[in-house]
Amino acid sequence: MDYLDSRRKSRCAGKIIAAALCITVCIIILKQNQSPTYSSLSLFSQHELGVTHVLVTGGAGYIGSHAALRLLKDSYRVTKVDNLSRGNLGAVKVLQDLFPEPGRLQFIYADLGDAKAVNKIFAENAFDAVMHFAAVAYVGESTMEPLRYYHNITSNTLVVLEAMAAHKVKTLIYSSTCATYGEPVKMPITEQTPQILQCYWV
Repeated sequence: MDYLDSRRKSRCAGKIIAAALCITVCIIILKQNQSPTYSSLSLFSQHELGVTHVLVTGGAGYIGSHAALRLLKDSYRVTKVDNLSRGNLGAVKVLQDLFPEPGRLQFIYADLGDAKAVNKIFAENAFDAVMHFAAVAYVGESTMEPLRYYHNITSNTLVVLEAMAAHKVKTLIYSSTCATYGEPVKMPITEQTPQILQCYWV
């Protein structure tokens, strides 16, 4: 009886040791393959003399992708954030292929309505400026789902602004829309052109 118990105990101990060894190897492999986005030594997490790091929200969308392309061509460091609800991952991959050098471009999948995630992004990256393009953008849909548009455009923008203030990022370029002017009688549109109140931009 004692002999059988000791054999069971040694088998159990062997399995525990094998499992611990397997877990250790997995952790080492994961750390070696860890994305630079979350590395504390990442080029994105530190300010570098002569390099401006711009956060582009809605970076997988049409305007965000073109803004990121222009920034990258002008040697800016770019972090694109998008929840891909309207954005295109293909647009992200094209820029990653065009600018594969370390410290040039990173993509972070996140929803700006998640304040904890947004603060984590700001804490782990040294941003100099924000270009805020993240929004839903259909006038007709905005009249059918006004609360969704209010939440996405107004509330999420406040989350970004609060994170900017907490992390001392003082430069913001905010993308608005010419749809607020309807079909103006006189062109070009100026600051004095009358606007039409809609849920689309409230």
